[in-house]
Amino acid sequence: MRLAASVAVLALAFAAPALADPAVPAGVAVKARGDGWWFVNDKGLVLYTYERDERVPGKSDCNAECAQAWPPLVAPADAKPVGDWSIITRVDNKAQWAYKGRPLYTYALEGGPGTSYGDGQGELWYAAYQPIQLPMEVTITRTLLGRVLSDTRGMTVYTSDKDTVGANGKPAKSACKDACLNTWHPVEAPIAASTRGDWSTVVREDGTKQWAYKGKPLYRYGPEDGPSETAGEGKGWHAAVLEPAPAYPAWTTIAHSDAGDLLATRTGQTIYTRNTTSGRRGFGAVQMCGDEPCLAPQWKPILADAEAKGEGNWSIATNKDGTKQWAYRGMKLYTNDFDKAPGDFKGIQFGGDRAWATIMRSGLPMQGVSVGGDYKRSVESLSKSAATKAR
Repeated sequence: MRLAASVAVLALAFAAPALADPAVPAGVAVKARGDGWWFVNDKGLVLYTYERDERVPGKSDCNAECAQAWPPLVAPADAKPVGDWSIITRVDNKAQWAYKGRPLYTYALEGGPGTSYGDGQGELWYAAYQPIQLPMEVTITRTLLGRVLSDTRGMTVYTSDKDTVGANGKPAKSACKDACLNTWHPVEAPIAASTRGDWSTVVREDGTKQWAYKGKPLYRYGPEDGPSETAGEGKGWHAAVLEPAPAYPAWTTIAHSDAGDLLATRTGQTIYTRNTTSGRRGFGAVQMCGDEPCLAPQWKPILADAEAKGEGNWSIATNKDGTKQWAYRGMKLYTNDFDKAPGDFKGIQFGGDRAWATIMRSGLPMQGVSVGGDYKRSVESLSKSAATKAR
């Protein structure tokens, strides 16, 4: 199954919002997107928050080695709080900017302005941003299609091609009635709800109100959807995508495995990265041989054609021998010779090897998982078997 080259067509009319000029301190800027405004530093690099910082409000839990991978956004000595921006004192007594009480950082492996390699790393690091205006009944959720509108349980919200879109002061109308309502459930709005910004309401035949965003009535898909799923996409129904997910290169595909859907090469070999952010803390070092990570012979680099170009989270790295190698979020990509069938992930399977990670269909890494056996012993056994066959 080949991934679509772009999901931009699914973004409907939910383009980036008109800039609302959120207050930011000097040295910080905002980047408008469909889901809100991301914060960047004076070099255009995305700023991040760290989930573990919530354990002690107003304090940073990222120091020493962590701070090398995730440099704090340092505030100047004469800095003053601005709006939702405050200043905390780090363990080294340096001042650091915080947004809504959350300390802010950059990512040392960022690809440059316009990339967000750190977003979702270790399920601990996320881009700091101010979301678009939302009613209490609606939130924003990350899915395979990108960031979408959802209900408060994380269930994706959809729009229908059959509905009349509200425009030029005319109200939106829902065409979903009778049997349709067995499958599609209107996102209900309070009786007292009124138009505010891009949000309006549809008065249904039974007198209840339904939320509409940019004139499009909103629904939940009943039969199969779970949190962050998009099973209702298709046949005239569209997930309310605010910010499409980055495109994947044409040479990638999806492989189904016991641990979920993995990214693979067109020949079905699972794609791996060196896990430079290993461990629950979301950072860590790898063993180096000179300027490169130490690699066992079963790891093979995924080389790129001379004319290949990176896009989004995907880039091209140049090796010392002049060859070009694909990289994801700044980390070079490899396959493993011990993967014999699509969906195999023996590179991280045996013994829970956390030095490597696969890339899930969601774009997030899956680190080593222990599902039985001993990886080192299995490698030695396979190597001896291969040597015996060669003789």
